[in-house]
Amino acid sequence: LVHEESVITQVPLERWDIKQYYGDPSGQDNKTDCIFGAFIQGVSQFDPLHFGISPREAALMDPQHRLLLQATWETLENAGYSKTALQGRRVGLFIGVEKCEYYDLIKESKIPADGYVNTGNTHSMLVNRVSNIFGWKGPSMALDTACASSFAALYEAIQYLRSGKIDYALAGGVNLMLSPWTSIINRKLKMLTDEAVMRPFDKAASGHISGEGLGLVFLKRANDAIRDGDHIHGILCGMALEHGGKSMYLTAPNPVAHRDVILGALKDAGLEPKDIDYIEAQGTADLVTDKMELATYAQVYGKVMIGTAKGN
Repeated sequence: LVHEESVITQVPLERWDIKQYYGDPSGQDNKTDCIFGAFIQGVSQFDPLHFGISPREAALMDPQHRLLLQATWETLENAGYSKTALQGRRVGLFIGVEKCEYYDLIKESKIPADGYVNTGNTHSMLVNRVSNIFGWKGPSMALDTACASSFAALYEAIQYLRSGKIDYALAGGVNLMLSPWTSIINRKLKMLTDEAVMRPFDKAASGHISGEGLGLVFLKRANDAIRDGDHIHGILCGMALEHGGKSMYLTAPNPVAHRDVILGALKDAGLEPKDIDYIEAQGTADLVTDKMELATYAQVYGKVMIGTAKGN
């Protein structure tokens, strides 16, 4: 955003060959006309010995596991903590993760059965390996709530911190697209666009574009961070998490529930709608759901600035 650059490109060959899977999704099996996405470069680059992992084991680890290990180290370093500084402490790890496509690639490759396939690809091991290596005793949770996975992870982290059950937390999410399967099925559901651009909140909206991502935040109670002289990037004032209940169809939002969860977050933060001047919206680039979402914001806030951060 700062450099006004688009990170959307054609699917790189190291992910999959778009020519092999290109076709009409409405009339052909296992074909998609979605050839664009946002991809992280260098996902195969990893120094296993730095983390005390053998190269053989690392080769069977989902790249999402490897990226999370690297990001955890970087996040701690950015916060001014060494690898051993929090060893034995009540540190919770809460990570949103949905896909497990590396496991499918391993099966397709006909690699002989190996125990490292299990420890390197299950979501439970994604988080537990990190807590094991860093010696943390707080809960390690992998959460899958689809598009809300990272938010759900952050929500759980905040609840544990508020309860006093942990003193530190890392929360975030990781998502890589290693196989064409998600592109194929989501195009069948008409969630994705076949274009190189997205148009959320636009009458020409035709779906979103999937993207890879990785993000972590290091969390402490505000009073503790102030006491310890930490560099504080921001204060999380309040959160709310609810399911929409019955809606128009399975993947559609419920406007009433959307309004209620926003009001719940404001109440938790001790704020009024008039205190908010900017919203980061979902903006699925779907004509029906975008209209419902905008109507909810107008009902709660009136006039505010709205932005969208797109991805899957």
